[in-house]
Amino acid sequence: MMPLRLQTLSSIYIMDIPYTDLEAIIELVKDKSAEAALPCNLPMDVIYQIARDSMLFNIANEANDDDADVPLGGAMCLVFHLMAMRTQKLYGAVEFDASVDRIGHWIEKYFYYVECELRYRVNNTPLPKDAQSLLAEIDSELIAIYGQPTQSFC
Repeated sequence: MMPLRLQTLSSIYIMDIPYTDLEAIIELVKDKSAEAALPCNLPMDVIYQIARDSMLFNIANEANDDDADVPLGGAMCLVFHLMAMRTQKLYGAVEFDASVDRIGHWIEKYFYYVECELRYRVNNTPLPKDAQSLLAEIDSELIAIYGQPTQSFC
């Protein structure tokens, strides 16, 4: 029996969520600090879109479907914004170096935080300090790559 294609799974499980709108995501974070890209600061429609993308990513991984067209652009845009703005805050430059594996790691980590945010909002439970945890993890990675930041940019 052939496995269901990712697009079929998408239409079965998540019918009413529109495709991730990259232009809208870019407008949400453009010219803003890293905090603008944190899941706790995203509107619900973007949370739904990124959570759906996360689900599709997980389904593709579980099915070992390397040919799946998983929508990663929204999460990637938000992760790049977080990394670039934290680099700017710590070191005064927007540029950062990251391997494809590390970007993949951060996209998966971001998906985790988006899924947590969705659960908090849907269940109307108090938010833990996820935003600070995510920023601290990013800062730790940047410090491991570039060393301690200079005092003038902190």
